[in-house]
Amino acid sequence: MNSSSRRDSDLPQPLALVTGLLLACGLAQAAVSPEAARKVLTAHQDAVVLIEGVLKAEMLVNGTRAGEPRESRIDISGFIVDASGLVAVSTFHLNPMGILGDKPMRMERGGKTFEIETRTRIENLRLRLRDRSEVPARIVIQDRDLGLTLLGPDSRDGASLPKFQAVPLEDAAVPVASTQYLVVDRGAGTFRNEWILESGNLSGVLTKPRTRFLQDLGRSWMFVGAPFFDVEGRLLGLGMMEVRLPENPGAGAWDSAPIPVIAPAADLRELVRRALDPDDSSGDQQKSMPTRQASRDRFPELSPERAEAVLAASGNAVVAIEGSVKYKCGRCAEDHEDEIAEIGTILDPTGLIVMAGDGYSADNRYLEQRLRCVLADGRQVPVQILLHDDDLLLTVLAPAAGPEADPKPDFHALTARPETRAEILDDVIVLGRLGSENRYSLSAAVGHVVARATQPRVFYQLYAAPPALSYFGLPVLTADGALLGITAPDPQGDDVDRTPNPFSQQATPPRIVPADALIEVLDLARKTRTKADQATPPIEL
Repeated sequence: MNSSSRRDSDLPQPLALVTGLLLACGLAQAAVSPEAARKVLTAHQDAVVLIEGVLKAEMLVNGTRAGEPRESRIDISGFIVDASGLVAVSTFHLNPMGILGDKPMRMERGGKTFEIETRTRIENLRLRLRDRSEVPARIVIQDRDLGLTLLGPDSRDGASLPKFQAVPLEDAAVPVASTQYLVVDRGAGTFRNEWILESGNLSGVLTKPRTRFLQDLGRSWMFVGAPFFDVEGRLLGLGMMEVRLPENPGAGAWDSAPIPVIAPAADLRELVRRALDPDDSSGDQQKSMPTRQASRDRFPELSPERAEAVLAASGNAVVAIEGSVKYKCGRCAEDHEDEIAEIGTILDPTGLIVMAGDGYSADNRYLEQRLRCVLADGRQVPVQILLHDDDLLLTVLAPAAGPEADPKPDFHALTARPETRAEILDDVIVLGRLGSENRYSLSAAVGHVVARATQPRVFYQLYAAPPALSYFGLPVLTADGALLGITAPDPQGDDVDRTPNPFSQQATPPRIVPADALIEVLDLARKTRTKADQATPPIEL
């Protein structure tokens, strides 16, 4: 949790900060329906697979092993590019340590020169298919210059292999800057066996040292190992990170930061040709590339007027939660004190506020709470923790018991309705608030639902979040202003960092707890609130 200073009560107009962001919505051209985009997902989702395995690495200094070998889990995406089961992946994503190469690096320390060598090997590779079956895999071919690797089934009994559905490589798209793309990927955590469909616009085309298409640099999440398509379903290429090895790796300076790019379909065709027929030296002819123009169609997005109306109606329900709590931990039975700086959403006119939990607080016994919420008008209201739901990773707060404030706070609440639903690529608006240094200004991001899970219950996912105190506790609203849900950590994810890093292989984006689940939590909170013997003492500020 984050520490925070006291906030200034003088708030600017809530819509001022988001005007520039929402102007981009006005750039829409001829619309392509989300239904048509979902057909692309249906056509190609069976080709997207998960690759699992173990990466073992050891370091040698002057030929002597330094420390014990280290193991890390491989858990990445790829997609099938040939009916024989060849799967394309990013080499760097498969083995990040492999970029250092096979030759030792020379380093100088204290007037002495050392040779540092890193050795890696990959074990227990397997492909996880759509039906959750697993196929043992092996590395078929790697091209370090292209940054691409092809994996293949590692089975002696070919008759036992499933039928592989491949993405066609021949009918590829010819992109230009600003071309809109669709990307199909596999999820993580709760969405591990679901498919993600996201859209974006190419930021540009690189030609040196080789052709690469820049992913949408305005997106908060980059895709590695996933296939990218144009809006007609033609392959653009494979998502990857362009990582340039420095001339002197031992000096600790890199030529450039990793860049999210798309390796073109032509590179994949060339690699597949070499894998299937190593003796064929004909090469991939440029004339095989289609010559038609790439589509310039774009998806319809929220108009600025529609977005501003949603913000005006709902922004006051988003509050900042700050302060500290002392408690006896239910896990270790020791006393702790945490600083709190979070986002909450008011979901009841009496002041019930939902924010994200951490998954292990239900058994805590609170010794002292010094919490307050900062309302949209800058007023600060003492609050206390009412209950934790460690399954949904949500916490409910309520105004603290004590003398009535004068004048009584006006809690602008959003209403959770069980009938509110969404489909993949439906437009949504996510609201947040900045910190005290920005006077708790309202922030917003426009995005799409990218995945929908149905087990253990319905959850949604999106890769859009505004700059805010936290990525969690944020209300997600549909295009017509209905509350779709609240963002919370994914308890089945690998990383519940409150500000997830989109470049991390282990980071899991927030999931959206839907309205019907929020209703259940609120009903329980109301019952808890009516009990005479409150478990927490009055708040002292």
